[in-house]
Parts: sequence; structure tokens; C-alpha cells
Amino acid sequence: ANVSTPEFVQGFSLKDVLTKNIQPKRKSALSEINVYLEGKKAQGYSIKTDRFRLIKWNHKDQNYYELYDHKFEKEENVNLVNDPKYNKVIDSLKVILDNRITAARKKPKGLGRHLHGHDHMPGKPLSPEDVPMPGPEEPTPDMGPTPGSPDTGMPVMKKKKTLPSPHGI
Repeated sequence: ANVSTPEFVQGFSLKDVLTKNIQPKRKSALSEINVYLEGKKAQGYSIKTDRFRLIKWNHKDQNYYELYDHKFEKEENVNLVNDPKYNKVIDSLKVILDNRITAARKKPKGLGRHLHGHDHMPGKPLSPEDVPMPGPEEPTPDMGPTPGSPDTGMPVMKKKKTLPSPHGI
């Protein structure tokens, strides 16, 4: 099919990499994860190269890092972040990771909030009436236990609490 890519789609096509054996444009992969630890969100980002993985965690406004060298240990059981032999690698990967995070956070052109069933003119500020509000009995997902919890069950649904509206509605 001859379909054009919408403006808001980010990244690079892997078509030629997969079909023509061409080298990818990037030499690393970025991933992101959010977990809750001690009742607070822990934001995690990871950059993976052919050899290394650097993970950056932000928890309670502090950054923590993990570094793994897959040349010697693929299971990621030995964190090398405090090994001085890897300082140059860590410094280099931190710059790459921070640049990729910054690029990933940019809002793509043509992408914005779309409200199902509501006509909204681009550039016009949203009013409280434009935003559909959930009812007090609508369930919201609870992502279950925090890491390290003995309970590893599936996510459960909790009833949403009704909170006062900041808009007075």
C-alpha cells in the first residue's frame, strides 16, 4: 500500500533495515518505564547499545544509575556503575541518554489533545465544558503491587474517588 506517514509520527522507518540489510540510523534503543516504590513514582529510562545498557532512575527527585556490560555478562546481574574503569563509558552514555530523553519529550507537529465526540478548534483554549469528566463510579486502574511486593496478582480496579473540581463545576 502506498500510504504516506502522518506528520506527527516520530522516529525512523525500519523497512530498509529489515528488507535491504541496511544499517539502522541509530546505534542505541531508548526505553522508558514507570514503577511505584515506597508510594512514590520512580521514572526509569534505559539506553541500550550493542554492548552496554545504562539505566537512569529518578525517585524522590534523585537520580540513580545502573550500567551493564553485555560483553561479559548478558543477564544484567552485575551493576558496574561504581567501577572506575567504566567512567568514560558512563559519561558518554549519560549524554546520549539525556539527549534521547529530551528529543522523545518534544511534542510532534500536528499532535495534540483529541477529544472523542467534541469539536474543538485548534488554537482555541479548552474550557472545562470541553473536557468530558468521568463519573464518580467509573473504575480507574490500580497497577497492583509495587516492586518487591510478595503479591504479584493482576491489576485490580478500584472505585474512583470524587474530588472537588478546580474549575468549580
